[in-house]
Amino acid sequence: MIIQKYIVALVVVLGLVGSVEAQWKTAINAGLGLTSGNSETSSFTAGIESRNTNDVTQIHWSLDGAYGEAEVNGVEDTTTEKAEAAASYRHIFSDPTYGYLNGSLLYDAIAHVNYRGILGPGVGTYLVKNATWDLGVELGATLIFEELENISRAQSEMDGEEEGRVAAAEENIAVRIGQFYTRKLSDTANVWQSLEYLPLFDDFDDFLLSAELGIESSVNENMSLRLVAGNRYDATPAGGSEKNDFTLTGGLSYKL
Repeated sequence: MIIQKYIVALVVVLGLVGSVEAQWKTAINAGLGLTSGNSETSSFTAGIESRNTNDVTQIHWSLDGAYGEAEVNGVEDTTTEKAEAAASYRHIFSDPTYGYLNGSLLYDAIAHVNYRGILGPGVGTYLVKNATWDLGVELGATLIFEELENISRAQSEMDGEEEGRVAAAEENIAVRIGQFYTRKLSDTANVWQSLEYLPLFDDFDDFLLSAELGIESSVNENMSLRLVAGNRYDATPAGGSEKNDFTLTGGLSYKL
C-alpha cells in the first residue's frame, strides 16, 4: 500500500508538467567498462534525465541503472545491480525562496536493498543565483520506507547452523538537509555538486548521507563527455553490507 501511495505522489509531481510553459531539456547518458586477462569484468550504466523550468516552477526527473559482473578463475559473480528513479518539483514563492517536493525509489541487489523510497516536502533558498553559478540549501521532512535483507542464522539438526537472509520492511520519518552547487566553467563545460543528509527524527545516529560531484564537457551540439563521482553512506546498512558505497562513472551524454 505504501508503494502505491508513493507512486501516486510521483505521478502527481510529473502531472504538474502541464502547468509549466517551458521546453523540456532531455538527455540520455551511458557508460561501459571492460577488462580482460587474469580477470574478465564488464559493467554498464545507462540513464535518462529531463528538466523543465520557468521563472516560477522547476521540474526534474531521472531514471538510472547499472549492472556489472566479473569472472575470476572461472568463478562468475555479479558486482553491480541497481536502479533508481527520482523526481523533484520546486515552486518559487518569493525569489530566492521556494518550496519543494522530492521523491526517489532505489533498488540495490549488492547492498541488499529490495527497495528504498524517500518522499517529502520542504523549503529551500538560493544563496547565490546568477548566470555563472548557483548555490542553495534546503530543509524539510522526509518519509523513508524500505525493505532490506538481513542475515538470519537458524539451527538445523542435520547440518548445524545455517545462514540465510530475511527481508524486513520498515517506515521512518527523517529530517532532510540538502545542499547543491552548479557552475558554468565555459560555454562548453559545467560542474555540479550536491549533498543530502537524512537523520531519523528519533535517532540522529541512524542516517543516510549521499553526495555527488560531476563534470560535463560538450563534444558537439548534442554530445558531451561526463565524469560523475557518487558516494552513499548508510549508518545502519542491511546485515553483511558495507556502510559506504562509492562509484565513479565516465561516459557519454546525448541531448535529445
